[in-house]
Amino acid sequence: MVLAEWQGLGIGSRLSDAAAEWHHREGADYYGQTVHPSFGGYRDRSPLWQPTEYNGTRPELRIEGWRARQRGVAVRLRTPKLIYSHRYCGAAPGDEMASRHLAGRVGFAADVQGEAVEGRDAGAGAGGRVHG
Repeated sequence: MVLAEWQGLGIGSRLSDAAAEWHHREGADYYGQTVHPSFGGYRDRSPLWQPTEYNGTRPELRIEGWRARQRGVAVRLRTPKLIYSHRYCGAAPGDEMASRHLAGRVGFAADVQGEAVEGRDAGAGAGGRVHG
């Protein structure tokens, strides 16, 4: 979450893109869900994100925490909110528009140093930094 006085500058969406890209490079799936219309709208328009089957829905029930999930307990919402739900797909090989979009929003120190993510030393740790 980005503090109110810093919202609208693209910080949250860039951090989200960076976390998603990092996981994508590591071979993991990455999903994001929000009720914020601007943030959800960005993902709806972005070539890096694909909507899930839950995108654009208004669930009437919410599970509050892992204990409630384990017990199968859900709370009925008085005013269901529109959910924006997406899966990060990254820039597909050969998709220049998506590649430029990603490069303009996210960069990692390993990329700047010319070091391939796959080729880094296993003991070096993540080392990724967001800039933009």
